[in-house]
Amino acid sequence: MLRGVLFRSRPPSTELVSDASDLGWGAHEGDVKTQGLWSAQDLPLHINVKELREFRLACVAFRLHLEGRVAWVLKDNAALMFYINRQGRA
Repeated sequence: MLRGVLFRSRPPSTELVSDASDLGWGAHEGDVKTQGLWSAQDLPLHINVKELREFRLACVAFRLHLEGRVAWVLKDNAALMFYINRQGRA
């Protein structure tokens, strides 16, 4: 997932739920949770940038849980989902 592997057409076997706010971020995959606060450097960033950073942090945190699996990604940010679904291409 983190190495640029193409999305697969297999049905998802897990859900990754994550969100970012002005002050921090959080995510969970099943019963496993992670969260954090933004650094002073990250605080002034646009919310879309924070959402993208948060998604990466969640993927890194859950790497061992997600490796080799297909996950539903549940987000409340349409711009980020467009970016993810297009694998970074506009």
